Amino acid sequence: MSSYKIKDEAILPLVLAGYSQRQIAEMLNATPSTISKRIKRKEFAEQLSAYRQSILDNTITRLTSLSNRAVDVLAELMEDDNSFVRFNAASKILSMSQDYSIQSDLLRQIEELRDRQRSLEDNTSVTMDYD
Repeated sequence: MSSYKIKDEAILPLVLAGYSQRQIAEMLNATPSTISKRIKRKEFAEQLSAYRQSILDNTITRLTSLSNRAVDVLAELMEDDNSFVRFNAASKILSMSQDYSIQSDLLRQIEELRDRQRSLEDNTSVTMDYD
């Protein structure tokens, strides 16, 4: 299959699924260098970033909804007559709050690293153009 017939939309989900460029090439009946060239394109990087953001936004929306329901259940359990049930519910709420805080920090750090990587890649390609 020639490279112009391979659409970015076919490559994107495979990259997101964690397949290597060689595996993607085999799946799409292309050469690894064709896949590499496509993935290195700025437009592809922008599409990949937008696709990742869309998945992340949808996941966050769903988790937020489910988390709200879970917290409501835990809040009801905190009113239980049994002190053991109340304690476990309170402990779970505190644990979830801490986990959420840690995950938020990690997501922010990942995005900062991605921004740095893109910046370094842009600088590298500019430097290579001058060589």
